[in-house]
Amino acid sequence: GRMRRYARVLRTANYLKRRLPSRAVATITGAAIDPLLRLAGRETRHRLALEIRSVSPVRFDERYDHLFDDAADRSRVMGDSYAQYLNWRYADNHLYEKHALEARNGRRLHGYLLFVVQDGVASIKDIFPPGDDLTTRDLIVGMLREGRRRRLESVSVTTLENNPMDRLFREFGFRLRPDGSEMF
Repeated sequence: GRMRRYARVLRTANYLKRRLPSRAVATITGAAIDPLLRLAGRETRHRLALEIRSVSPVRFDERYDHLFDDAADRSRVMGDSYAQYLNWRYADNHLYEKHALEARNGRRLHGYLLFVVQDGVASIKDIFPPGDDLTTRDLIVGMLREGRRRRLESVSVTTLENNPMDRLFREFGFRLRPDGSEMF
C-alpha cells in the first residue's frame, strides 16, 4: 500500500521566509498568523478526557504490557507493542532522541504517543491504542500543545493508506502532503 504523510503547521515564519522577499516581513506576518492558526484549530476547543503527560526519559514497563494485552483482545491484527519490543525499538535506540506522551487516568495507562524532533519538526512514530478514538484525540491534542510549548514548526505523521486514524488527524487540521512512498 501507499504511505501517506500528514502535517500540521504550528509556526509559519520559516515557511513564509521561503515565499516572501523579506525575512523581516515573514517574521512579522508569521507572528500575526500563528495565534490565529492556534485559535482556529480544533484542539483549542477539545476537552481532554484523560491526563496527557510528557514522559522523560522514555522507558516502557509492565503498564505497556497490560495496555497491549487489553487492546489485542479487541483487535484481529496488531503489531507487537509489548514493553520489551518498545524498549528495543525506541528507548534503547540511540539513533535519535525520542519523546513520549502518555494518556492516563490516575495511574492507569490508556495510551501513548511516541515522537522524535528534528530540525523543528516533530514526527509521530507510534500512537496507541488503535480503535480508541477518545484516547487518540486526546493524544493528538497533547502532541499539538507539546509542539507549541517546544516552539516547533510543525507536527508530521506517516500512515499506511486507509488507516482509520487518518480521519482523526484531518479532524485536527493535519493536511495530506504530496510526498508518499510505498510499503511492501
